[in-house]
This record gives sequence, C-alpha cells and structure tokens, in this order.
Amino acid sequence: MEKKSTAWNGWGLLPFSFNLRPLRVRSPPMTMTVASFHSPGPGYHIRYQDLRGIHRAVIEGDTEKMQEIQQLLVFGLHDLNKRDRKNRTALHLACAIGSVDMVKILVLSQCQLNLRDGENRTALVKAVQCQEEACVDILLRKGADVNTKDFKDNTALHYAAYEGNISIARKLLLNKGDIEAKNKDGLTPLLLAINEKKEKMVAFLVEKANINAVDYAKRTALHLACAIGREDMVKLLVDRHCQLNLCDGEDRTALVKVGGHSYVCLRWIGLKSLE
Repeated sequence: MEKKSTAWNGWGLLPFSFNLRPLRVRSPPMTMTVASFHSPGPGYHIRYQDLRGIHRAVIEGDTEKMQEIQQLLVFGLHDLNKRDRKNRTALHLACAIGSVDMVKILVLSQCQLNLRDGENRTALVKAVQCQEEACVDILLRKGADVNTKDFKDNTALHYAAYEGNISIARKLLLNKGDIEAKNKDGLTPLLLAINEKKEKMVAFLVEKANINAVDYAKRTALHLACAIGREDMVKLLVDRHCQLNLCDGEDRTALVKVGGHSYVCLRWIGLKSLE
C-alpha cells in the first residue's frame, strides 16, 4: 500500500511516499526477500542470509525448531537474544511479521523485551509500527517499556498516532505512555496526528494532551490545523479553549497562518476571539 505523507518533516526528512505495510510470507526460500521496505516504513528488509538459526525459525514459523532451541536454553547452549547481521533479535522479527505464537514462545522463554535494533527500536515499538496489536498486547502484559525512543525520538505512541490506531494508543496510555513525548522535530503524538490528518486520533488525544504544546518551530496544534486547512480540527481545538494568539517561530499567530486555506477556519478563530 502506498501512502503520501503530509508531515512537514514530522519524522525527519521523509520521502514523499513510502511503504507502510509489511509483506507476509510464512516460509521463504533461501534467496527470497520476506519484506522489502525503506525507513521509515514499518517492515524489515529481511534477507535470509542475514539470519541465524533462531531468526530463521521465527520467520518460517518453525515451532519444532523453536522447541529444540528452548531445550538448549535449559543447558545454556543457546542465546535467545542473539542478534542477526542487522542487529535484530528474534523478538523484533516475530513482532514485525505478527507471529503471535513465536512472540509467546520467546516471551515465555524469558527473552529480553527492551533490546534495540539498528534503528534503536524495541520490539514493542516495532509491533506498534507494524500494527500488530496482538503482539503489542503480549509485550505490554509482560511489562515492556512503553516510552523508549527510536533513532528519530519517536515513541510507540507516536507510531500509534501516525497510524490512527486508537485501540493501541489507548493501551499504551493505560500503561503510562508519555502523551507529551516529543520526537526530533518536537512533535508530540497529538501534533503528529494533526499533521497526518488523523481526525479520530486527534479527537481522542485532545482530551488528554496539552493542546497548547509547541514543536521546535514553535507551532501549536492550532497552527498546524490551520496550515493544512482542517476545519474540523480547528473547531475541536477552539471549542476546547486552546490559546488563539500564540506565535510560531516566524512570529505568526494561527489566524495569520490560516491565510487563504479556509474561510470556515478563519471564522471559527475570529468568532472565538471576539467572545
């Protein structure tokens, strides 16, 4: 699936289009690519030659092989947290492809939950990024850290907001996810959801988040909603009494920012400022 990003460098310097969904292949031949993506797409580019025994067992869904590995663990003859050539653990791979059975086996065998891959992402961040909610549930029950940041300082909640997945976002918040965490561009999950035009996610987060938080360009949620001409989001923010006259890094208020985007946005802000 191809998706156009509307973020203004919300994730660093993004290409204008990138893959969002991992390709599922259960039993790849030795030379086949399981999933081919470019960062920041969610799936891993998996080459069979990069994998070690435990990683291959996970990718193939080979439960018999995993049981053999479990037996070796008893005698200390195998490392459950071994990295492949791309610095990924078996748990990272299992979460990326949504292999719930493998995640259960690894977690029950007491693998480490918060190890980072080559992009500084934990298995939980990867599961959220790939929208594998069943894997997310397992990791949260086992106490995975919900506030770790990847190489662009995005948390699991940022990825839930980016995808518009309210169910996962709610679970992360119930497990003490930081709703005000900022990535390298200063975007909180709420600001990111506005930038990506995720109306339902914005409506969910706005009840809990600081609606006057600013990114590193000093833009508020209202600035961003006005900049992309989203009347529904402007109304939502104005109705919740956001500050109307905060200035961004270019000393512009949201009223100036709206420009010619939308008369309705202009009306909502103007009417509220007269109250």
